[in-house]
Amino acid sequence: MRTAFVLLQLTGTPAQASSPPDPLDALDLAWQVPAACSDVIAVRKAVAAYLDPQARVRPLAATAVIHEDPPHWVLQLTLGEDTRTLRAASCEELSQAAAVILSLALAPLDEDVPIPSAPPPEEPNARPASAPPLPVPRGWGALPGWLVRAEVGIGVGITPTLTTARLGVGIRGARYRVEAAGTFWLPADAPATVPESDRVMVTLGSAELRGCLDPKTRHLAFPTCVGVAMGALRVDEFATPRSTTHKFWSGVTLSTAVVWPFARGIALWAGPEVTLALPRPTIDLRAPSTYQSGVAAIRIAGGIELHFSSRQRARAGKKGR
Repeated sequence: MRTAFVLLQLTGTPAQASSPPDPLDALDLAWQVPAACSDVIAVRKAVAAYLDPQARVRPLAATAVIHEDPPHWVLQLTLGEDTRTLRAASCEELSQAAAVILSLALAPLDEDVPIPSAPPPEEPNARPASAPPLPVPRGWGALPGWLVRAEVGIGVGITPTLTTARLGVGIRGARYRVEAAGTFWLPADAPATVPESDRVMVTLGSAELRGCLDPKTRHLAFPTCVGVAMGALRVDEFATPRSTTHKFWSGVTLSTAVVWPFARGIALWAGPEVTLALPRPTIDLRAPSTYQSGVAAIRIAGGIELHFSSRQRARAGKKGR
């Protein structure tokens, strides 16, 4: 009986196979991330997927903190005394990168651990290839573009008339505009410089080029412009015989306005303008009279502006091809 017991001890019953230790038991991970990111369980599973279940691993204490720093997400991963900072376009990319780094840090140096593929995080100092465009207040559509404006005005000064009409076109940007316009000063009777039986009619037409600073708010623009005008002063003398005389006229203009885009591509325009004649033309009438234009004019004008976007024109051109 004793012999049989000894033999049983020697041969023994089959021993139960002991399960290998879980490599993740060696990982002490503090995972501090927003709710939108992967949780600590998902990250530990990702680390386990990169490790051989039979691999011998070293103990590792790690702390990971992820926060958003638009337009990027930032990961600060601390392994012992070593802290690494990574940036990426999304929190998930950083979670994946953290899993890769943790799996490599867990494995012994002599262990041949394949490096899994993971989306490379962006460089910490990465910047957009081009600077973003200047912000454009709402209500102005896409800038830059061009404009057409028709306006009428009333005032006093250069000629006897009280009424003017103008048609202009221009290029507009986010903070500037350049305009070219034609202005017609309606015919009016000149002051009594000749006998009452005769009549003198004065008309002025001019072309103008001006540049403007064009600051904008959400719903209004305030263009302030300086321009140069040139044209012809016409004087008709209804005497016997009738005569018509033209003289070159030039001047400078200073204007400001308020522009309100009340509908898509349509705006109301209104504002004052000062015109200074350089020089004042003088026209000889029937002896011994003369007519000389005024030195300055002040007028108030209002009208409608049509705004067109250069981007809309480009898209329309592509559709037509």
